[in-house]
Amino acid sequence: RAMNARLLGAAALLCVGVSAANATTYTLTELGILGGTNTVALGINDNEQAVGYSGVSATIWNGSTPTALSPLPGSRSLPGVSVAFGVNNAGQVVGHSGGGNGVATIWNGITPTALGSTLPGNYSTALAINNAGQAVGISGVINSGVQSATLWNGTTQTILGTSGGTASAAFGINNAGQVGG
Repeated sequence: RAMNARLLGAAALLCVGVSAANATTYTLTELGILGGTNTVALGINDNEQAVGYSGVSATIWNGSTPTALSPLPGSRSLPGVSVAFGVNNAGQVVGHSGGGNGVATIWNGITPTALGSTLPGNYSTALAINNAGQAVGISGVINSGVQSATLWNGTTQTILGTSGGTASAAFGINNAGQVGG
C-alpha cells in the first residue's frame, strides 16, 4: 500500500474535463516518468500536450508518453536541470534551462534556444507562450528581489518594468498579446 502511494505521489496526472448535459466528468491520465522520483505537469495546450519536468529534465507529454527536452548547451548552473512551464497549440514549449541561474528557453521539438539576454540581471525564465510564439516571464538578479516582467518576441527581449516597486512578473499572455502578471 505504501509503495502504491509513493508511485502515485511521484506521478503527475493529466485531468481532462468532458461536459455532458448538466454534468461534467473528468478523465485522469497518469503521466509517464522519465527518471528520478519527481514528475510535475505545469502547463497544457488545447491538443492535450502537457509540459513540466520529470527528474531534472524539462518534459513534454503526448498522452502518457514523456519526452525529455534537451537543456541549453553550457547551462550556467546545474547543467541538465530544466523546467517547462508553458506550451502553445503548435507544441512550442517555454521554461528555463540551467537550474537556479537559469536562462529563459524555448523548445521547438526537443531543441532548446535561449530567449535573448537576461536584462538587467543574471537569470530569466519564460512562464507562458501564446499561439503567435510570444513568451512572457521574468528576468532579474538572483537573490536580490529585483526582477521584472519580461516579454520575448522570438529572441528579442522587452523588459515590461514594474508599477513602482522593485519586482514584477508576467505569468500569462493571450493570443491578442495581452500580458497578465
